[in-house]
Amino acid sequence: MGCTHILPGLREAQVTDCNIAAMTALMRPLDSATGAVSLHGGMTKSRVHAVLAYSVLLACGAAQASDWVTLGKSSNGKTEDFVDLSSIRVSGQIRRVWAKIIYAPHAQRDTSGADRWVNYFVALYAYNCADETSRLEAATFYFSDGETSTVKNPTPEPWEPVTPDTVESFRMNYLCSWKPN
Repeated sequence: MGCTHILPGLREAQVTDCNIAAMTALMRPLDSATGAVSLHGGMTKSRVHAVLAYSVLLACGAAQASDWVTLGKSSNGKTEDFVDLSSIRVSGQIRRVWAKIIYAPHAQRDTSGADRWVNYFVALYAYNCADETSRLEAATFYFSDGETSTVKNPTPEPWEPVTPDTVESFRMNYLCSWKPN
C-alpha cells in the first residue's frame, strides 16, 4: 500500500511500505548489544552496496513522481478534475493521460448497486486530437468504505465523439494544446 498524499499543484513522491521496511532492515545496527553502526569497518561491503543501490532506487522513484494539477471544479462544486502532467504521452494526434476526478462527500453513489459512495476515481484516457474523440482505457474507483474497483480494458473501448462544453471537452482541449517543457 502506498503512503502518498496528493495536493493540487504539488508533486507526489511514492513511498511504499516495502521501501520503508527494506531501508529499515538495511540500516539496522550491526552490533545488537551496543546498537552501534560503523560506517568504516563494521559495515560489510555488500551492505554498503545494498544501501547505496537502494538509495538510488528511491531517488529514481522520486524523479518519476506524479504531477497532479487541477483543471477546475464543476459548476455545482461536486467534482474537481485533475490530470497528471507527468503521465501525458503523445503519439501523433493521440494524447494519453491519467486523470483523477474527486467527488464532494456523498455526491456520487456507486453505480454497481452497492450501498456506498465514490470518493474519487483515477482513469487513463486517450484523446484523438484530430478527430476530437476519446476513449477510456482503464479506471480505478475508490469508495467511502475503503474498497476499490479496477476496470482494465484489454481491448480499449471504441473512440467516441467528445461532447462540446463539458469537462471532457475541456480536458481534451487542454491536452491537445499541451506542449512538453
